[in-house]
Order: sequence, then structure tokens, then C-alpha cells
Amino acid sequence: MIRYYGFLATRVRSKLLPKVYDLLEQPERKAIPIRFPALMKNSFGVDPLECIMCQSRMILTGIVPGKTLAKLRQCHERLALGRPVALE
Repeated sequence: MIRYYGFLATRVRSKLLPKVYDLLEQPERKAIPIRFPALMKNSFGVDPLECIMCQSRMILTGIVPGKTLAKLRQCHERLALGRPVALE
């Protein structure tokens, strides 16, 4: 009920939550946006934007649906070696 009608209600949260922090003598928390690459690196120790072949930083240019992991790996290996890639 607090979530919908109390100090966490959407309409009054921005006004009342700082007062709650003051009453509890706690510093106000700032929202930290968590992005997918940072989450993957912290959770699994793998940077999804690092090339598996040359360890350089990759840039997402598009998404190709319907590819299996084996086909994506072949495509990525060809790109990493500087060979032309034919998308099927």
C-alpha cells in the first residue's frame, strides 16, 4: 500500500522521499543507470563489446535476426580477419 498511496506513490515521490531521507538521517541516493555491457562484465566477467579474435573494442552497427551462434562466429571471424562477409 505504501507503494501506491504512501511516500513512494508516483505523484508525491519526488517531494516526500527527500523528507524521508532527512528524517532517517541518510544521504539521498542518486539513481545510477546500469548499461548492458557493464552488467555483463560485472556478472560474468565478459565484455560483450570486446572482439573475441583481436580484443579490440567493437561498435554495434546492426542486428541480424535468425542467425545461429555458429554462423555468427563464422561471420565475426571473417570480419576480424579482414575478409568480405556475405549475410544470408
